[in-house]
Amino acid sequence: MCRLGIIRTCYVPRDRRDHYTFEASFRNLAMALLEENLLVHVCWADDRIERLKKKVTDDGFTNQTLADRVNTLSDWNAQARNAMKRALETLN
Repeated sequence: MCRLGIIRTCYVPRDRRDHYTFEASFRNLAMALLEENLLVHVCWADDRIERLKKKVTDDGFTNQTLADRVNTLSDWNAQARNAMKRALETLN
């Protein structure tokens, strides 16, 4: 829940236990959800798609249908990344 931004740790003087507070701001929750769960995976997908593109084009044969599908996947991923970045900018 900390990673999602639903709760956060808070300091209590002279107490070694972990204490948590609830994040009541919808804006902060929405930003944490987009950043931690969606945007991270979309950015990781960029690397995977680039490796896939290289593999498809570096093979001795080129399957045009497969290459077209990888390019389509790359376009969709770029559109998703841009949409999430715009959503984060709107929330800021």
